[in-house]
Amino acid sequence: MKGRTLRGSAFSSRGRAEPFEKTDLIRKQAKLIDLAHDTIMVRDLNDFIVFWNQGAERMYGWSRDEALGKYVHTFLQTVFPEPFEKVFDSFLERGFWSGMLVHTTKDGRKVVVDSRWTLDRDESGEVVAYLEINNDITERKHAEEALQRALEELETRVVERTRELSEANDLLRKQIRKRKKIEAALRDSESKLRALSARLLTAQEEERRNISRELHDDLGQILTAINLDLQRTVKTSNAGKRVELLRQIMSKNDDARGRIREISSLLRPGLLDDLGIREAIETYVSEFASRTGIPVELMLRCSSSDIPAEATTTIYRIVQEALNNISKYANARNVSVSLGVEGGNIHLQIRDDGVGFDASQVRTEHTLGLAGMRERARLIGGTFLLKASPGEGTSITVTLPARSWSPEP
Repeated sequence: MKGRTLRGSAFSSRGRAEPFEKTDLIRKQAKLIDLAHDTIMVRDLNDFIVFWNQGAERMYGWSRDEALGKYVHTFLQTVFPEPFEKVFDSFLERGFWSGMLVHTTKDGRKVVVDSRWTLDRDESGEVVAYLEINNDITERKHAEEALQRALEELETRVVERTRELSEANDLLRKQIRKRKKIEAALRDSESKLRALSARLLTAQEEERRNISRELHDDLGQILTAINLDLQRTVKTSNAGKRVELLRQIMSKNDDARGRIREISSLLRPGLLDDLGIREAIETYVSEFASRTGIPVELMLRCSSSDIPAEATTTIYRIVQEALNNISKYANARNVSVSLGVEGGNIHLQIRDDGVGFDASQVRTEHTLGLAGMRERARLIGGTFLLKASPGEGTSITVTLPARSWSPEP
């Protein structure tokens, strides 16, 4: 940037010689302010530096000798808040100017300064130089900007958090209202549910008796008739492939008849009613071992007469459900079933050495069976305890009262 010559003003005819003739006087006066902490410089009418105090040396890094005679705005790489011509015209018109500037120091740092310019006049009122005083406010400016950013961020967070809290409060109020309704409904239906559960299990057992008879009598006869019809079809058919398919159907039909007999026994074993719980468990466990190939250690330390009638179905169904789960999911090599009466209680335990599972993440099909076993025990005043860990097998322990017990109506 080159030096500037004023146009159309009272100083334009003075040239550069006269200001420099007064340089000695300016420098003598400047001695009084040379030691000031503020950065103080004097510029001639063309913005060349004619005075550079010690404060300027400290802030900008250039010595007085390095600074004198330099065109100030090129020397300090001044960045103005608005176009320079506008700044300078305002300065000349008012006789002073103040604002923030950005300067570059000798080591290349950018500093923000609070700058104040004043016209220096002689005895006759003629302008002979410009006085410029600068204070380094870089840290303050950075702190203000950081504070402003922090305030804006805080305001944004407050707005977001307020909205989140408002939404959370609305949701919480809704959940509280819903929870109160649910609790009221649960209190109202709890006693009814217990009685209904007991009646439901009783009705379920009766229905299983009916299904057992129907499977054995009605469906067995129907399947026999179908078998006879299929045999006649095979005899009158000439298509070899059709004959082979029909023979496969006949084989499956025979399997279905055998399965019907098994289901009939599983639904309601006659031994449970005729001979008692001990004999029914022995028979079922034997069939389970034969069907699955899994050896079962059976320990029965009681007789059927030791078990009250209302507990027999519960015990049998729990054994049945537990062994069924073992055959489906446990991949066990050994199983043990123990039943005994001690201290006024019936103790039933089924254990396996299978893969086990995480009880907190039990699969749905397990959940339903376990829930059914737990509910059966609870309905006759008993307890149900499950222990299972991945890779460590599963243990089910049921404790029931060895006395007659009836659910609340």
